[in-house]
Amino acid sequence: MEREWQNAPDAPAQSGDPVGGSLALFRCGKRYLEGNPGQALAEASRAWTCYPTYQSAVVCAHLLAHLELHVEALSMWEQALSLPEADGRGWGERGEFRLRLGDTQGALDDLNRAVEISPDSHALHALRAQIHERLGLHGLARKDEFQAIRLRPAEQPLSLRANKKRNLPPSFGVMDCLIILSLIAAASGMARVIWLILNEAGGSV
Repeated sequence: MEREWQNAPDAPAQSGDPVGGSLALFRCGKRYLEGNPGQALAEASRAWTCYPTYQSAVVCAHLLAHLELHVEALSMWEQALSLPEADGRGWGERGEFRLRLGDTQGALDDLNRAVEISPDSHALHALRAQIHERLGLHGLARKDEFQAIRLRPAEQPLSLRANKKRNLPPSFGVMDCLIILSLIAAASGMARVIWLILNEAGGSV
């Protein structure tokens, strides 16, 4: 597949265009759902340049990972997680990505940070249990499994034990959820666009 987008986003210019950023994220979601991840990445990069937000940075990072631009994805994650809005979920997602790349210790470092920020997340405890298991830290793995079940008793640990093989969730599953969230979040920008259009139309009457 020929990529429409070639390089990792540079540090964005502070253009202060939230409407442009929201519209670009909206187009990003549309392009991705149409099956054009390269074009989706171009739009996400445009959103990051127009109005740099944690959300647009995370979308860029996930799309880069989806296109197997691993070095660029890690660089984008670094920018995303340096922002004040960085949350436990973001640290957990980068940890999961590092785990897929074989960086188990780096993944554990990220998950420790994620759990520190969001100690009540059953998903983060479950993922850290898997990482502990891979590192041979079985006692810590059992502790995280218990914590995950305690936080969400309706769920089971789901094949987190060493004697059960489990493939990591594909990156596009995370992307699907993230793009849907981007589309929802873009609604605020769309509402402002509609308001501006109506306002302009009212002024010209």
